[in-house]
Amino acid sequence: MSNPENDEHSNIDHESISHKLKWGLIRANKWHMLDELESKVGDELHDPVELESTLNYLREDVHVQLTKTYLRINRTKKEHSTISLKKDIYCTRRDPEDPAKFFVHALLDVYKRTVFHFTAKDSVEATKWISTIIQFVYDLELPIEKLPCRRILVIVNPLSGGRKGRKQFEEAVKPILDDSQAAGDINYTTIYTEYAGHATKICQQVNVADWDAIGCCGGDGCSHEGLTGLLERPDWRNASKIPICPIPCGTSNALASSFYGSDHALERSAFALVRGYQRPLDVCSVVQPGGVRIYSFLTVMFGFLANVTHKTEIIRKFNVASVRNMIGATKEIIEMPTYRAELSFVNFDMDTPIDLDDPNNANHMKFEHRQERTNLFRDIIKGDYTGFKNTPCEEDPDGPKLPLLSKFYPECFLTSKRGFVENVTGVDPRNKEFVRVDSEFFAVQSCNVSHIAANYPLAPTAYSNSEYMDLIWVPKEKASRVEFITKFIDLKFNEKKMYDDHMVTGKTQCFKLVPFDKGSFVSIDGEEADYVATYIEMHTKLCNVIVM
Repeated sequence: MSNPENDEHSNIDHESISHKLKWGLIRANKWHMLDELESKVGDELHDPVELESTLNYLREDVHVQLTKTYLRINRTKKEHSTISLKKDIYCTRRDPEDPAKFFVHALLDVYKRTVFHFTAKDSVEATKWISTIIQFVYDLELPIEKLPCRRILVIVNPLSGGRKGRKQFEEAVKPILDDSQAAGDINYTTIYTEYAGHATKICQQVNVADWDAIGCCGGDGCSHEGLTGLLERPDWRNASKIPICPIPCGTSNALASSFYGSDHALERSAFALVRGYQRPLDVCSVVQPGGVRIYSFLTVMFGFLANVTHKTEIIRKFNVASVRNMIGATKEIIEMPTYRAELSFVNFDMDTPIDLDDPNNANHMKFEHRQERTNLFRDIIKGDYTGFKNTPCEEDPDGPKLPLLSKFYPECFLTSKRGFVENVTGVDPRNKEFVRVDSEFFAVQSCNVSHIAANYPLAPTAYSNSEYMDLIWVPKEKASRVEFITKFIDLKFNEKKMYDDHMVTGKTQCFKLVPFDKGSFVSIDGEEADYVATYIEMHTKLCNVIVM
């Protein structure tokens, strides 16, 4: 834990944030850094002071000011500390031994846990500070001294990330959860998985009335298992409302990187979990012959990236997870294998093409999909949230219906005995909505979120609640060793986005992939699936995810 005495923050002038710097952060997909820079420039200088008084801090009396955005500690004429209520503070609590003392817990600088100890003149003044800070942190209408307690289940894969999952959780995540539990904001329970599929079983059997959020601490596989467990329940309509929080302790961590960025993602995910913000998550159904149905929130892969993922499985055993993807990618790019397949999809032409070179468009896309987030604390206080046990729900063991697959690909249900088929009418393949590509492919990939791994934003316009998935494919004639080596290096260092003339892209809610040549894999959220005809349909806003 860092010493707050050394955590001094200086004012940032408007002129210091240039257009070039802003756009550099946008292109690097580091939205959180852009938010922090813009908020410090716009809010710190202009927010009116809502509360101020003299408090004892580090054994000296200091002038402390509170705005709706910042807590400011003025120690001398030249020194001060400024703490962002939205970006830094994750809990506030009273000292149980002295009612005039209170603590403010924050993550500062490189996301170090920092505790600010204040002593007011009496308990009344301390109560006023605590309740007002909570009011502004959560945008409440009135001050409130104590937040309602949220119940959190944390599922930890101790073998994730080269068998470092337990250590990473206990060193970076658990202390933040403990602070919030001591403040009474949350009450959490930890379960360590013991075998593959254990997280799925836990979420299939858990009583949804007992929990307000589920943290999945591991790689993308842990989050995939947890979400699958919720959606395979007969009461999936209720269970799917419980927000999932991906806590990145694995090899790829694509889902967490899409929400929290790649830098200090462990601390950022823990911060998000205790703060309680959530937003909808689009989820795909992946259907294969024989009534097989797999849920996907991340990606469906064939060719290059699927090979990178599954041909390097043996490397897991040698605890070199950090270089696993690089080794696999280098091998595939050198060999440059291609595979015959049929790819067809329902084309959704956007009314206005998205210009990735326009920072105004990028800012708009970022804000448009972030503004939908809600906060469970605020909903509980306002009475808009009653938990999951009181919501009437008709059980449906077949899961969500598939109207698009039923319309465009009715053949996928011919061998199915399950009830998720709906309105099987068929469609003329010559329909202008229907696009078919028969080719040899180096890679085919659908993306529901921006990242395919930490630091690899393959699909910068893919958002978790955009109602569309990005479909990306590389035909044989566009595959180039030199170009892909360059693009892979650029992605690693966040210098460029992957879309270029060597890739073909589209927006869709439904597609079909039929592999012909053997030698590759069909991969769903990083898990190997059967190498057969595969049909995918998106369900918009089916689940919820914890966000910053």
